[in-house]
Amino acid sequence: MSSAPNMPTDIALARLSTNDLIEQCKVALEALQAAKNNGQNTTELAKAYQILQAESDRRTRNKSLR
Repeated sequence: MSSAPNMPTDIALARLSTNDLIEQCKVALEALQAAKNNGQNTTELAKAYQILQAESDRRTRNKSLR
């Protein structure tokens, strides 16, 4: 039994090209690190980064299933 590719959780993320997704991950990570360095609350930034990273991981898993 093969496992079916999992579906994206956010349609807007699914529409991003792979290069755009990588760029958004970099921007989110830089913003998260800057906020941590400035002692700011990073909850929302961490959540945004995790969502982007999860989409990237999902694409990687689906690509390996082909």
